[in-house]
Amino acid sequence: MKKSLYSRLKERLNITENGIVGFWDLVTKVLSYVSLLVIVLAIKKRWNVYKGKEDRIDSIYSLVEIWVIAHVFLAILISAITFYCFTPDNLILLYVLSTYGSIRVFEIIIKQIRVIMFDTIGEKAVELKSARRSIILLLHNVVEMIFWFSVSLMLVCLLEVNMLDESFIHLSEVFYWSDFIKCSTLQFTTFGDNYTAISGLIGNQNLLLINITFWEILVGFIIIVISLARFFSLLPPVKTLNS
Repeated sequence: MKKSLYSRLKERLNITENGIVGFWDLVTKVLSYVSLLVIVLAIKKRWNVYKGKEDRIDSIYSLVEIWVIAHVFLAILISAITFYCFTPDNLILLYVLSTYGSIRVFEIIIKQIRVIMFDTIGEKAVELKSARRSIILLLHNVVEMIFWFSVSLMLVCLLEVNMLDESFIHLSEVFYWSDFIKCSTLQFTTFGDNYTAISGLIGNQNLLLINITFWEILVGFIIIVISLARFFSLLPPVKTLNS
């Protein structure tokens, strides 16, 4: 009997779970390939094969760490450039950078779901290098996503200048850079912002800004509440003087 596409995909991706666990294992595994890091790692692996070198796990760990740290600085840099340099005339570049940031956020979320729910649980569970390293990398991811979301908020303000009472060329003429960072951080960590100048725009029935806010709240919930709680529970006990 001919196997269904679902069964063939599970077999090809080496998924042994059944039912709803197997279904979402398959879905998230397929989505995990929508990743720039996966492409970089594949290129690195092929290069090592070409050079006849062993693809050591330590070198992969190092590459992942460099990738994460580099993207934190990249997100901060792009946020600053968008705020101080870009104008509503830079639409194409704005969309490209915002799309890249969205891909990065998507990549981080899928990776965390994989690590929490599938890759470290079950018959074919993989071992993490350390819980402490995972927490540190995750905190880097949180900072990166905060700045990518700030870029998205800036993009909306530049695209819809008519929702502001003042005319401007650069956002720095109307706001402070910290306004966007604070708004993004508050949405991400406390699920609300009633303090910054950006918060008034979010409540101005601007659909795009509201959607950005919604996704930031959702992402913040997944990353902070679930991922950090999971990794903190894996930390070894701390030695005390009374123990």
